Amino acid sequence: MVEILQNPKFKIKLSEIIDQDWFKIGIFLNIEEHNLESIKSDSAFPKQEEKAREMIKKWFAIEKNPTLQKLKEAITNIPNHHLCKKVEDLASELSTMFSVLPPVALNTGTPNYTFDSNSCGLCVILCNTKFKSLPDRYGANKDVVTLSETFSKLNFKVKTEENKSRNQMFQIIRKCGNEKDVNCFVCFISSHGQLETVFGIDEEPLTFEEMRSAIGNNPHNLLANKPKIFFIDACQVITSSLSYSNGNVQEQDYCFSVSTTPGHMSWRSSNGTFYLKALCRVINNLLEKNEQISLMDILFQLNSEMGNAFMLADCDELNVNICNIAYNTLRGIVHFEKKGKRSVYF
Repeated sequence: MVEILQNPKFKIKLSEIIDQDWFKIGIFLNIEEHNLESIKSDSAFPKQEEKAREMIKKWFAIEKNPTLQKLKEAITNIPNHHLCKKVEDLASELSTMFSVLPPVALNTGTPNYTFDSNSCGLCVILCNTKFKSLPDRYGANKDVVTLSETFSKLNFKVKTEENKSRNQMFQIIRKCGNEKDVNCFVCFISSHGQLETVFGIDEEPLTFEEMRSAIGNNPHNLLANKPKIFFIDACQVITSSLSYSNGNVQEQDYCFSVSTTPGHMSWRSSNGTFYLKALCRVINNLLEKNEQISLMDILFQLNSEMGNAFMLADCDELNVNICNIAYNTLRGIVHFEKKGKRSVYF
């Protein structure tokens, strides 16, 4: 069985399953009792499933090699064989979901995605800064100009949209599937959010799955078989109200890069967001030395750049605020080229 302990959906469902038994399981996971008592008495976690989630986070922090087998052994020691069966079933269900994702193609010298028009593609920037009751996102609008300039250098046609509702964002993404002569679609969304979700200015949620369906269920969908890359700058906090559907896990040619890891905040200052500022720095630095740059090179260096930014800011959450690939079904390695070059994906 594929090890899926790091999967945020597994963690959420697991905390709901173990619920009232979290303290006893924590003991058998070798978490010190004073740490468990601290979680138990913390008013920040009023629900048992929230305390269970904190216990799981503590286990990951102290255990060098957390495995599903160790978790099952702890549950068996309670003993609660019925609960152990539920955890096994959950792991089996999610492992089946992710095992059917298309494999990422290796570079065999044969192009997977070919640009056949003068424009590299379409880049849409959605930036929400003003909301009904949530705090304004001061500084986020400064990223719009920098992103526009950076992706224009990569031969993208750039469109900007600011302060849109949930439905407006959905329709903007959906209409992009009608665009002709687009070889690649890149979408930036900067907003408030929660796990795998962003909010419109009406504070209604738009999930990552709904973003994919906005394109995939478009009857015209001229973006089929073309790379669709989303950069999401939004907090990824986990709430008990979240719900998931399996969706169509065989959707191809998508990549979602997110500004932080599941369960954590995304950082921003009056000069812009750490994630998008770092992304633009990485791309511009790479373009100074290379005619062609790959998406994977960008994402790897982005983590390093964000780490440096947090160290300079003396931020306590350095260890969690690196970007996260939340979803990837790209079938090849993506390369971008400077404006004026004919771009090809390999």
